Amino acid sequence: MAGPYTILEQVGHAYRLDLPTGIKIHPVISADKLRKASNDPKLSSFGDIVYPSPLYIATLLDRQYNTSKDLLWEAKSKTLYWAGSTTGSYASDPTWHDFHRQRFVTMVNGLSTSSLSRAFYNDLDTYHVKSTAVIQCTPVECERQKHDLMVQVNKKALITCTGINFSST
Repeated sequence: MAGPYTILEQVGHAYRLDLPTGIKIHPVISADKLRKASNDPKLSSFGDIVYPSPLYIATLLDRQYNTSKDLLWEAKSKTLYWAGSTTGSYASDPTWHDFHRQRFVTMVNGLSTSSLSRAFYNDLDTYHVKSTAVIQCTPVECERQKHDLMVQVNKKALITCTGINFSST
């Protein structure tokens, strides 16, 4: 097995995998380029994720899928979505502006005054990101970071940005 896929044969220093029909990657993978994933990040939604993390599959199987709450693919917005908590470090002073998740939310929402940020994320309508929980900080610094929560099910693509990792090792 190579992750969720069966190895069909060795081809030199590479391996041919038994991939699902329609997957858009080459079936022969060079083993020397593979690296062990150290974590399975918790995604903000599994609505359109084909292979959810094994750490969350048990909780997903316990839920009832409600088709009436799902949108047709064509009706979903063509945006990249991320929502997550401000974990990963503890903020006791205004240095939280330098933390990776806070910087990500600031940059893609056009809140940064950096010319590099404005140049890189020039089409802000492509992104929809926010923090879902502001934690691991003093009450004053947590209050400064709060944003309203939004629903992600009407997005075509989701982003993962790990803080404290959910490790499978």
